[in-house]
Amino acid sequence: MPPKQLQRVLDSAWGDGWPRQFSRFQGRPIAAASIGQVHQAQTSDGRDLATKGQYPGVRASTDSDIANLRLLFRVPGAVPQGIDLPALMAEARQQLHAEADYTQEAAQMRRFGQLLVDRPDSRLPAPDDQFCTRDTLAMDFIDSRPIETLVDAPQALVTASAPIGCGLSWTSCSPST
Repeated sequence: MPPKQLQRVLDSAWGDGWPRQFSRFQGRPIAAASIGQVHQAQTSDGRDLATKGQYPGVRASTDSDIANLRLLFRVPGAVPQGIDLPALMAEARQQLHAEADYTQEAAQMRRFGQLLVDRPDSRLPAPDDQFCTRDTLAMDFIDSRPIETLVDAPQALVTASAPIGCGLSWTSCSPST
């Protein structure tokens, strides 16, 4: 997302004065998400956050994408006989709309955190409600490595990481910690 577009997304979500709430906001994304991009930031009170801003137009394009799929599926033989295409398309539409609602994602993060509250070997980012909107998701920034780095790791490290491998990254997977 170009910087001016990101600025418009954040102005719309957080108001024109949002930069004053941060001592640092990294304009260059640190990651790409399926429907947005992730930036690192530090609030003026010192909290380190990962913030995800949704690409403009994602939610609006969902219905047209589903309509286009519906047209493609009308081609003879494209869908196995007996599949309830209207129900399938309705479910796909509902799930895509849910994915495009970052307030719902924040609620799921909280729920997942509650399920793992008694797991000292798990560390999950918590959403920051001050910066969570339908189009933005902010959470604790946890310095970590991508989970795919475990592909070439020693087996002992992979085994020690298994209990906390439910996320997409890992922080401390040493058997001694």
